[in-house]
Amino acid sequence: MDIQIKGDIDGIETATRIQERFHIPVVFLTANSDIATVERAKKTGPLAYLLKPFEDRDIRTTMEIALHRHKLEFELRQNAQALRDSEKRYRDLFEHSNHAVIIHDLAGRILDVNERTCELLGYKKDRLLPLEVTSFRPNGWQPPDDNPLQIVREKGRHSFESRFERADGEVLDIDISARIVDREKGIVQGIIRDITERKRVEQALEESETKSREILNNTPIHLWAFDGEHYSYLSRAWYIYSGQDPTLPLTVDRWTEIVHPDDLEEAVKLWMEHWETKTKHDNYFRLRRKDGKYRDFFCHAIPVFDDKGNFKYFQGYNIDITERKQAEAELKRHRDHLDELIKRADFRTVKSE
Repeated sequence: MDIQIKGDIDGIETATRIQERFHIPVVFLTANSDIATVERAKKTGPLAYLLKPFEDRDIRTTMEIALHRHKLEFELRQNAQALRDSEKRYRDLFEHSNHAVIIHDLAGRILDVNERTCELLGYKKDRLLPLEVTSFRPNGWQPPDDNPLQIVREKGRHSFESRFERADGEVLDIDISARIVDREKGIVQGIIRDITERKRVEQALEESETKSREILNNTPIHLWAFDGEHYSYLSRAWYIYSGQDPTLPLTVDRWTEIVHPDDLEEAVKLWMEHWETKTKHDNYFRLRRKDGKYRDFFCHAIPVFDDKGNFKYFQGYNIDITERKQAEAELKRHRDHLDELIKRADFRTVKSE
C-alpha cells in the first residue's frame, strides 16, 4: 500500500483500519523516508517498508518474505490463542472440579488449590498456599508408603490413601492420585477424594463380618460350603468334633473319612441326586467323633446361585441329633411295651368304680 493515496486519510491510516478489521498483512510503498513517517508506519506493524524507486524483483522478494512472515505470525497467534483457550479450559475444570485439586512442586510446597480444596480442608486459599501437602497429616500418623512424594518423583505418578486433618480438627480419610504435569518445572497435580464415609462403612462391615464369623465359629453346629470339589468353608465346630488337621486339603475326603461305612453309600447316593438337580435336601448319617465314637447327624443342604442364576455351590449345616434319636428310641420302646401290655390285658374283667 502506498502511503500517499488520494482521499481524506493516507495509506498508514487506511492500513490501520484494515488490520483492525481483517488482519490483512501490509507492505508500505513510499518515497518518503523521514523519521516521523517511518515511526507512524511502524505502529501499524507492517511486514515490510519498500522505498521508491524499486524494481519488480524488489517487490517480488519483499512480498515473498512478507507473506512467509505473515504465515508464521498467523500460526503463532493461533497457537497462542489455542494455549489461552486450553489454559482457560483447564482453569475452569480446575476451579469447578467436584474433587479437591492441589498443585504443588516436587518438594511438596503448595502452589495453587481449587475452591473444593478450601471447602474440604476448611481453610481459605491464602492460608493454604504457604504450606506443604504434608502439613495436614494428623500428629503421629504415617502414610502406608514411607515417602509418597519420592515415589511420584521416581515414577511420575502415584495413587495412595492418606489422612488429612481439617482446620476444625476433624480427620478425613482421603484417596490421592498424584502425577507430574510438568517435569521441567517440577509441577505435580494431586486430585484428592474424600473417602471418609466409605472407610466408615468398610470398617462397620468388617466388624460385622468379624462378629458374624465369631458367632458361626462358636456354634456347635457344623457349617460348611462345598462346590463339588472343595470346601470353601468348614466351621470351627467341625474341627473340634472331628479332630481333623485344619491344614489338610479341603476336599470331600474330609467328610467321607469320618462318615460311618454303613451310611456312606446311601448318603452319597442322595447327595448325587440333588447335585444333578441343584436342589435343597436333607440327609442323615453318622459321623465319627475324634474319640472314635459315632454320633447321629441331620444334614441340611441349600444350593447357592449368583445374580444371573448360575450355580455357585452348596452350603448347609450338620446338627448332632444323637440325643434326640436316643429319646425317640426310648419313647418307641415304652410305646411298644405299652402296646404289649394292652394286648395281654382283658378290659372286660375290669369293673368300673
